[in-house]
Amino acid sequence: MKKAYIPNYISVFRLCLIPLFVYFYFGQRSVSRAVVTFLVAGASDVLDGYLARHNGWTTNLGRILDPVADKCMQSTVLICLSIDKIVPWWISGILIGKELLMVLGATRLIKKFHTYAQSGWYGKGAVVLFYAIVVVLMLFEGLDVVARTVLSLLMIAAMLFALSMYYVKIYRSNTRSNSENQ
Repeated sequence: MKKAYIPNYISVFRLCLIPLFVYFYFGQRSVSRAVVTFLVAGASDVLDGYLARHNGWTTNLGRILDPVADKCMQSTVLICLSIDKIVPWWISGILIGKELLMVLGATRLIKKFHTYAQSGWYGKGAVVLFYAIVVVLMLFEGLDVVARTVLSLLMIAAMLFALSMYYVKIYRSNTRSNSENQ
Protein backbone atom coordinates (compact mmCIF):
# COMPACT_ATOMS: atom_id res chain seq x y z
CA MET A 1 0.00 0.00 0.00
CA LYS A 2 1.38 3.38 -0.98
CA LYS A 3 1.27 5.99 1.77
CA ALA A 4 -0.01 8.52 -0.76
CA TYR A 5 -3.29 6.60 -0.91
CA ILE A 6 -4.01 6.83 2.83
CA PRO A 7 -6.15 10.00 2.45
CA ASN A 8 -8.18 8.22 -0.24
CA TYR A 9 -8.80 5.26 2.09
CA ILE A 10 -9.96 7.70 4.74
CA SER A 11 -12.40 9.25 2.24
CA VAL A 12 -13.74 5.78 1.41
CA PHE A 13 -14.10 5.15 5.14
CA ARG A 14 -16.13 8.37 5.36
CA LEU A 15 -18.41 7.11 2.58
CA CYS A 16 -18.89 3.90 4.57
CA LEU A 17 -20.00 5.93 7.58
CA ILE A 18 -23.05 7.23 5.68
CA PRO A 19 -25.17 4.05 5.93
CA LEU A 20 -23.97 3.62 9.52
CA PHE A 21 -25.23 7.13 10.32
CA VAL A 22 -28.62 6.33 8.77
CA TYR A 23 -28.79 3.05 10.68
CA PHE A 24 -28.06 4.72 14.02
CA TYR A 25 -30.39 7.63 13.29
CA PHE A 26 -33.42 5.72 12.00
CA GLY A 27 -32.77 2.04 12.69
CA GLN A 28 -31.70 2.31 16.30
CA ARG A 29 -33.12 5.78 16.96
CA SER A 30 -29.84 6.53 18.71
CA VAL A 31 -29.17 10.20 18.19
CA SER A 32 -26.01 10.04 20.29
CA ARG A 33 -24.51 7.28 18.10
CA ALA A 34 -25.57 9.13 14.96
CA VAL A 35 -23.92 12.32 16.25
CA VAL A 36 -20.71 10.44 17.07
CA THR A 37 -20.72 8.88 13.58
CA PHE A 38 -21.27 12.32 12.04
CA LEU A 39 -18.42 13.81 14.10
CA VAL A 40 -16.09 10.91 13.22
CA ALA A 41 -16.85 11.66 9.55
CA GLY A 42 -15.96 15.31 10.14
CA ALA A 43 -12.75 14.40 11.96
CA SER A 44 -11.79 11.99 9.16
CA ASP A 45 -12.25 14.83 6.67
CA VAL A 46 -9.85 16.99 8.65
CA LEU A 47 -7.39 14.10 8.98
CA ASP A 48 -7.33 13.16 5.29
CA GLY A 49 -6.95 16.80 4.27
CA TYR A 50 -4.11 17.31 6.71
CA LEU A 51 -2.30 14.14 5.61
CA ALA A 52 -2.73 14.91 1.92
CA ARG A 53 -1.47 18.49 2.15
CA HIS A 54 1.16 18.06 4.86
CA ASN A 55 2.80 15.02 3.25
CA GLY A 56 2.16 15.84 -0.40
CA TRP A 57 -0.12 12.81 -0.70
CA THR A 58 -2.61 14.46 -3.02
CA THR A 59 -3.95 12.41 -5.91
CA ASN A 60 -6.40 13.20 -8.68
CA LEU A 61 -8.74 10.57 -7.23
CA GLY A 62 -8.50 12.18 -3.81
CA ARG A 63 -9.29 15.61 -5.22
CA ILE A 64 -12.61 14.16 -6.36
CA LEU A 65 -13.28 11.52 -3.71
CA ASP A 66 -12.81 13.79 -0.69
CA PRO A 67 -15.41 16.43 -1.62
CA VAL A 68 -17.83 13.77 -2.91
CA ALA A 69 -17.64 11.96 0.45
CA ASP A 70 -18.26 15.24 2.28
CA LYS A 71 -21.19 16.24 0.10
CA CYS A 72 -22.77 12.79 0.37
CA MET A 73 -22.51 12.77 4.18
CA GLN A 74 -23.83 16.32 4.53
CA SER A 75 -26.71 15.69 2.11
CA THR A 76 -27.64 12.45 3.86
CA VAL A 77 -27.72 14.16 7.24
CA LEU A 78 -29.89 16.96 5.85
CA ILE A 79 -32.32 14.48 4.31
CA CYS A 80 -32.55 12.57 7.60
CA LEU A 81 -33.20 15.78 9.52
CA SER A 82 -35.86 16.80 7.00
CA ILE A 83 -37.57 13.41 7.21
CA ASP A 84 -37.68 13.90 10.99
CA LYS A 85 -39.03 17.46 10.49
CA ILE A 86 -36.08 19.02 12.32
CA VAL A 87 -34.96 20.93 9.23
CA PRO A 88 -37.56 22.05 6.68
CA TRP A 89 -37.29 20.42 3.25
CA TRP A 90 -36.82 23.76 1.50
CA ILE A 91 -33.69 24.43 3.56
CA SER A 92 -32.29 20.99 2.75
CA GLY A 93 -33.16 21.61 -0.90
CA ILE A 94 -31.21 24.86 -0.96
CA LEU A 95 -28.16 23.33 0.70
CA ILE A 96 -28.21 20.20 -1.45
CA GLY A 97 -28.71 22.40 -4.53
CA LYS A 98 -25.65 24.40 -3.49
CA GLU A 99 -23.65 21.18 -3.22
CA LEU A 100 -24.80 20.14 -6.70
CA LEU A 101 -23.68 23.53 -8.05
CA MET A 102 -20.28 22.96 -6.45
CA VAL A 103 -20.01 19.53 -8.11
CA LEU A 104 -21.01 20.96 -11.50
CA GLY A 105 -18.58 23.85 -11.11
CA ALA A 106 -15.75 21.53 -10.11
CA THR A 107 -16.51 19.26 -13.06
CA ARG A 108 -16.38 22.22 -15.43
CA LEU A 109 -13.07 23.36 -13.94
CA ILE A 110 -11.57 19.93 -14.49
CA LYS A 111 -12.87 19.55 -18.04
CA LYS A 112 -12.31 23.08 -19.34
CA PHE A 113 -9.28 24.28 -17.42
CA HIS A 114 -7.69 20.99 -16.29
CA THR A 115 -7.51 22.28 -12.74
CA TYR A 116 -9.05 21.40 -9.39
CA ALA A 117 -10.77 23.77 -6.99
CA GLN A 118 -8.83 24.38 -3.81
CA SER A 119 -10.71 24.76 -0.56
CA GLY A 120 -10.53 28.15 1.10
CA TRP A 121 -11.03 29.37 4.65
CA TYR A 122 -14.61 30.37 3.82
CA GLY A 123 -15.51 26.83 2.73
CA LYS A 124 -13.86 25.28 5.77
CA GLY A 125 -15.58 27.79 8.04
CA ALA A 126 -18.95 27.07 6.47
CA VAL A 127 -18.45 23.32 6.98
CA VAL A 128 -17.44 23.79 10.63
CA LEU A 129 -20.54 25.92 11.17
CA PHE A 130 -22.64 23.30 9.35
CA TYR A 131 -21.33 20.54 11.64
CA ALA A 132 -21.87 22.62 14.78
CA ILE A 133 -25.43 23.57 13.84
CA VAL A 134 -26.36 20.03 12.80
CA VAL A 135 -25.06 18.66 16.11
CA VAL A 136 -27.07 21.27 18.03
CA LEU A 137 -30.20 20.47 16.00
CA MET A 138 -29.76 16.75 16.59
CA LEU A 139 -28.97 16.93 20.30
CA PHE A 140 -31.54 19.56 21.23
CA GLU A 141 -34.68 18.19 19.64
CA GLY A 142 -36.82 20.44 21.83
CA LEU A 143 -35.75 23.62 20.04
CA ASP A 144 -38.75 25.55 18.82
CA VAL A 145 -39.44 26.14 15.14
CA VAL A 146 -38.05 29.68 15.23
CA ALA A 147 -34.72 28.59 16.74
CA ARG A 148 -34.37 25.70 14.25
CA THR A 149 -35.21 28.01 11.36
CA VAL A 150 -32.73 30.69 12.47
CA LEU A 151 -29.97 28.09 12.82
CA SER A 152 -30.85 26.63 9.43
CA LEU A 153 -30.82 30.08 7.81
CA LEU A 154 -27.41 30.72 9.37
CA MET A 155 -26.22 27.48 7.73
CA ILE A 156 -27.61 28.62 4.39
CA ALA A 157 -25.99 32.04 4.69
CA ALA A 158 -22.58 30.54 5.46
CA MET A 159 -22.80 27.99 2.65
CA LEU A 160 -23.98 30.56 0.08
CA PHE A 161 -21.23 32.95 1.18
CA ALA A 162 -18.68 30.16 0.61
CA LEU A 163 -20.21 29.38 -2.79
CA SER A 164 -19.99 33.03 -3.85
CA MET A 165 -16.40 33.30 -2.62
CA TYR A 166 -15.43 30.20 -4.62
CA TYR A 167 -17.07 31.70 -7.68
CA VAL A 168 -15.19 35.00 -7.25
CA LYS A 169 -11.88 33.16 -6.66
CA ILE A 170 -12.31 30.97 -9.74
CA TYR A 171 -13.54 33.87 -11.89
CA ARG A 172 -10.55 36.02 -10.91
CA SER A 173 -8.13 33.16 -11.46
CA ASN A 174 -9.50 32.40 -14.92
CA THR A 175 -9.66 36.09 -15.86
CA ARG A 176 -5.95 36.42 -14.96
CA SER A 177 -5.10 33.25 -16.90
CA ASN A 178 -6.96 34.50 -19.97
CA SER A 179 -5.26 37.93 -19.89
CA GLU A 180 -1.81 36.31 -19.46
CA ASN A 181 -2.44 34.03 -22.47
CA GLN A 182 -3.31 36.94 -24.77
